[in-house]
This record gives sequence, C-alpha cells and structure tokens, in this order.
Amino acid sequence: MLEKKEIEKKINLALDELRPFLKDDGGDVEFVNINHSNDINLRLVGACKDCSMSKTTTAGIKNAIKQAVPEIGEIKILLS
Repeated sequence: MLEKKEIEKKINLALDELRPFLKDDGGDVEFVNINHSNDINLRLVGACKDCSMSKTTTAGIKNAIKQAVPEIGEIKILLS
C-alpha cells in the first residue's frame, strides 16, 4: 500500500498533465487533501469553477486521477 506522500505525489503528477488544458481556458485545479480512507479533495479555481462545462471537466479530472492512482477512494471536487 502506498503512503500518503506517495499518493499525493502521483495525484499532483496527474494534475500537472491536465493543467495546460485548464489554464488555456483560464482555470486550474488544486490538490486540497487526502484523508485516512484515501479519499481526496480537489478544488477547481479560476474560470473552471464557474464554467458551463464543469461537469465534463470534473469527470475528466476524476478519470485521469483514478487511472494514475487506483489506490485512492472517493474524489470530491470543491468549487470554492
């Protein structure tokens, strides 16, 4: 089982691959935290939090994270 720091590193690497696409539209995504159950919280910022495509964007982010880090549990995306 991976330690929290290793999981966080893998999450951030996956997010780094997505960031250029988000930043092209004036947005970004931030890693917030991971809990004892390996559930994670992410935050959409900038244009992404108010985007009409936010459901599509969040689904893509969740899929990318799950593929990169299958050890994680639930992914919650915060909009504020």
